Amino acid sequence: MAFYLLLHGAWHGGWCWTDVAAELAKAGHASAAPDLPVDDVAAGWVEYQAAAMRALRGAHDPVVAVGHSLAGGVIPLIAAARPVSRMVFLASFPPEPKKSLDEALTDEPELTDPRALAFRDSVDEQGRYVWPSFETARNAMYHDVGVDRARDAFARLRPQATRPFSQRWPLDVWPQAPVGFVVCAEDRMGRADRLREVARRRFDVEAIEIGGGHSPFLSRPRQLAEVLMVES
Repeated sequence: MAFYLLLHGAWHGGWCWTDVAAELAKAGHASAAPDLPVDDVAAGWVEYQAAAMRALRGAHDPVVAVGHSLAGGVIPLIAAARPVSRMVFLASFPPEPKKSLDEALTDEPELTDPRALAFRDSVDEQGRYVWPSFETARNAMYHDVGVDRARDAFARLRPQATRPFSQRWPLDVWPQAPVGFVVCAEDRMGRADRLREVARRRFDVEAIEIGGGHSPFLSRPRQLAEVLMVES
């Protein structure tokens, strides 16, 4: 049986993986879903890596490292530090060695639906990205999630510090570990067609596509768990 390291993306926390972890447990798999320091203005990629590595203490092999959205920048750091059986990018644009995430994203101008970028112009007193309203967050991340569940998720969101966007990604060489991609057909934060093309061009990998938007751990956790088990 595998051990799944489930890493959340921007604004979120380990809570978003609860239903997926339960589905994995039904099949006999263990998992950990740590909180990454997304709201810490001083935290960069090394601090995100450290938080994820702490969750692996005592984990058994094989470890499948799953990174949703922004956490796609963390799972290669895990693979560089210890063996993993696979890195799975979920609705995630992978980082590029020697570039910051913002620099890499300039090469993919059509990756994100413009309607999903409201956070870029909305910061708190510490300069962290925040969603200006429930409606803007739901439009970007939860449009296929029931309204009550989407409101609960929105209430749990933390401000997202900007350092992981502006800081140079720390690896100069891509780690030697198998790569998998899961894309979401209606994703507005990372369009499925663009991410499929990135997977082919950079890794010679065909992405697995599931339905729905950017947050399948909330909208279709069983299907997501099944896909992750296939990808392991």
